[in-house]
Amino acid sequence: TVSQKIARPPTSVATASVTIPANAQTVDLTWTNEGYSPQVLSVKSGVPTVVKVSSTTQAGGCMSTVVFPSLNQSAFVPGPGQSPALVLLDTANAEPGDYPITCGMGLRMGTLRIE
Repeated sequence: TVSQKIARPPTSVATASVTIPANAQTVDLTWTNEGYSPQVLSVKSGVPTVVKVSSTTQAGGCMSTVVFPSLNQSAFVPGPGQSPALVLLDTANAEPGDYPITCGMGLRMGTLRIE
């Protein structure tokens, strides 16, 4: 299978290298001056998910980190014009349902919907 290496910041400060499975689904999440767009990321259960995090405006403070707390993953939000951050989520083994997307302080900023 074809795979791609990416760096992802786990919940610790260290950066780990992971392999993205060839069957991974990809969704976009963009930080704007009105918050994250879209507010709800809908993905299929049973396959892993890569979230491409980008921005149209500079995120500051706790908003500069996007967190998927139920899936134990996070990433720094890149500045406008920078390459997207890639976050690999283990949605292949997650139960269907709604999961929070938060800022670095834990404020709910959106929803990951696994269908």
